[in-house]
Amino acid sequence: MKRALITGAHGFIGQNLARFLSAQGQSVAGLGHGAWPEFRTCGVSTWVNGEIDHGNLDAIAAMHGSPDTIFHLAGGSLVALSF
Repeated sequence: MKRALITGAHGFIGQNLARFLSAQGQSVAGLGHGAWPEFRTCGVSTWVNGEIDHGNLDAIAAMHGSPDTIFHLAGGSLVALSF
């Protein structure tokens, strides 16, 4: 089984990608901000709330295994601040 990691999995695009990958038979881990008790309903098997840093990436690898693919969808959601 292939393993995917989605940064920003809690966002709109991340949730839809997680559902798609899970439906294709992939095991999906997510990393991002916010408490997300219902992450499994979106096809995410492992959720880590936090920054994209060595500690959290190591924690995901320990819980989920090393990903075959990483989708980097994390980012700010306030358009005005991005300018």
